[in-house]
Amino acid sequence: MRTILLAIYLILIAFFGVLKVPVTLIWGPKQEVDSAKFVALWNLQEKHKTIDDYLPIYELNIVRLLYEFFVISLIMYLIYLIFVIQKDKKS
Repeated sequence: MRTILLAIYLILIAFFGVLKVPVTLIWGPKQEVDSAKFVALWNLQEKHKTIDDYLPIYELNIVRLLYEFFVISLIMYLIYLIFVIQKDKKS
């Protein structure tokens, strides 16, 4: 059971750490915020898109990323505790 939960945990961390990274779209000389969204890690720079002749830059939002990792870890830990308690009641 532990290996299955660990595998699920690692898949979730890899998914949210590489494929769905929280970023903020910044553009212009005043560093104006255009939007906040989730993108794949390799899409942090779009060279073909411009906003008022400025290249937009995706700024990685590390606080949101750490918060996501914390929530995923907490949920997986609670699921693990539920399975351990159920296993103890059966024995």
